[in-house]
Amino acid sequence: MDESFLMLARNEVLYQMKRLQSHPSLVMISANNEIEVALAQNWFKIPADRMDKAKHDYRKLYLDVIMKAIQEVDKGNNRLFVVSSPSNGLESVNENYTARNPQDPLYGDVHFYEYTNDTWDPNTYPIPRFMSETGLQSLPSLDSWYQVTHNISDLQYGSAFYQHREHSPNKINDLLNQIKSNLPLPMTSNPLQEFVHMIYLSQINQAMTLKSINDVCRIHSSIDMIDPKTSEGHTMGFMYWQINDIWQAPTWATIEYGLKWKMGHYYVQPEVSLWNLK
Repeated sequence: MDESFLMLARNEVLYQMKRLQSHPSLVMISANNEIEVALAQNWFKIPADRMDKAKHDYRKLYLDVIMKAIQEVDKGNNRLFVVSSPSNGLESVNENYTARNPQDPLYGDVHFYEYTNDTWDPNTYPIPRFMSETGLQSLPSLDSWYQVTHNISDLQYGSAFYQHREHSPNKINDLLNQIKSNLPLPMTSNPLQEFVHMIYLSQINQAMTLKSINDVCRIHSSIDMIDPKTSEGHTMGFMYWQINDIWQAPTWATIEYGLKWKMGHYYVQPEVSLWNLK
């Protein structure tokens, strides 16, 4: 790995840590998001004969450079640091920070997204120790769309304008299929009315999905709920992706760009208050 790149990475981490470390809301630092699991599942299609080199470079960047830079600046704050998320905690450490299955529900944290099966069904979800990332897309309100266009041809589900703002592959069909699992699709010849219906249905779907995830995690939260056969259970919390939007588009957010709450936020806000931070 190029030494000049490693120095740039170190300088960037030092700068950002000095800028952010005083924030009281910063309770944990993760050196990367999903890179350990990307290596384990080979998201980047790395040839087998280059995988050892990729793992070596991973450890060099995130342990030798980034972790040391963070510890150098943040020492004394007792802030939790993890190399990657999801990960298996100490089990990943035992496997030299590149676990065979960083998504193991018996260790650390899990990320979970489902785009094909029924997301209202509690059996869809894993039972992890902690679900640190999960969620589902929905459309923002018509008021939000009107902030960027009043063109009726734009305000149609799947229009060129819509596709330009949908940055996740295949989500147009995925969202339709997920909604169909539990709700009737709009039956109207009026394109704008159909779009309004899709906004409403997508927000119901997102809200019910987040409620289902919360219910599964809370049901299995007690240490007494550990399954004696699988050892799954004792789910100590969950976080969803994401709270706020950065633009007007179909996203995973529950608060729109203009700060208007989607339906999902009305579901999540009282439910999250039931979890105790310890």
